Amino acid sequence: MKLTHDAQTTKAVAQLVGYAFNKQHALDQDEIFLSRYKHADLYGETNEQEVTSFILVDRFKVQLFEKVVKSAGIGYVASYPEHRGNGAIKRLMQEILQDLFAKQVALSQLAPFSESFYRQFGYAVTSLQKCYRIKEQAFLGFKNEQKGTIKRGDWQTLAPLIKALYAKQLKNKQVGTLVRSSWWWERLDKYYDGRFYAVIFDQAGQACGYLSYRAKGPQLYVDELVYENAFALRKSLTYLKAHLASFQEIIYNAPLHEQLERYFPEQRLLEITQKPYMMSRIIDVKQVLPLFFPKEVVVEVTNDDFCPQNVGRWEVKGGTCQPSKKRPDLAGSITALSELLYSDLTLDQASLLEKLKLEPHTKDLQLRKGQQSFYDYF
Repeated sequence: MKLTHDAQTTKAVAQLVGYAFNKQHALDQDEIFLSRYKHADLYGETNEQEVTSFILVDRFKVQLFEKVVKSAGIGYVASYPEHRGNGAIKRLMQEILQDLFAKQVALSQLAPFSESFYRQFGYAVTSLQKCYRIKEQAFLGFKNEQKGTIKRGDWQTLAPLIKALYAKQLKNKQVGTLVRSSWWWERLDKYYDGRFYAVIFDQAGQACGYLSYRAKGPQLYVDELVYENAFALRKSLTYLKAHLASFQEIIYNAPLHEQLERYFPEQRLLEITQKPYMMSRIIDVKQVLPLFFPKEVVVEVTNDDFCPQNVGRWEVKGGTCQPSKKRPDLAGSITALSELLYSDLTLDQASLLEKLKLEPHTKDLQLRKGQQSFYDYF
């Protein structure tokens, strides 16, 4: 059931989340926890005024190509040990997904503790990270960018420039990237203790990129690296290189589409790995499908146990999505369709891996693919 934001509920939720996630301090006094808590919808099951199972649902917005749509972030999924395995989380997820559908939310995202667990609710891995470990020797032969300038400062000083650069990035075919509210920006700064910021300026004095980063022992962690052009990337790498006099290596968990290795003369000296990060699921196919299919197509959702309103055949035509009895061009579960639309999975790959069924006549089917710059965690 949906919980209210009263003092009793806050204390009970804080105790449960603190216990489940092994927090060593009182969360009902934690500014970072409460900043997210007060902006969210709360769902839980109770027993004798104790919240025994809980899920927090953030109200977000994300970019889907040219459009901004409603999104829901799922977090702090928790139950006391004696109440685990009784189906409480499944019941709460059923209620949440139905409420989100009724509120015309387009998609939902989460950071999984178990991919298999959330796949049963229709979620698929859609956001991957390209993980760089860069040591000093990797810069062998790298030519420093001498032009332009860099301004280093705290969040309050550089916030207007960084927000503007982030907003411009959203217009670059982004799919599922968070449209950050002011409160979320402020929370990010507090969540990552000891964060530094730097803004890149070109020769004309125009801001064209930024970095956020933090020191962690002998390692420098880059949290965000945003650049508008090749110059901004070269200048950012030059700036990072200068830090290797003080740190053993630079670690950057980048979006999957990042290609900064191409600026290193010796790419073999970089350590690059890939790992899954966030999961997503379509909440309302009627909102989503027209954004991805520019030409007429019939898509069949074969099953969606938690949003059964999505099940059926849908004709996408002229920017609309309506029920149809026509033969489908492609068909699959809500999980498979979520992976196709929100990840880097292509139609050919989806067909080869038998995630989706494509009819022979759909070889020329057009599907828009975007980029996901997901630096957030919830």
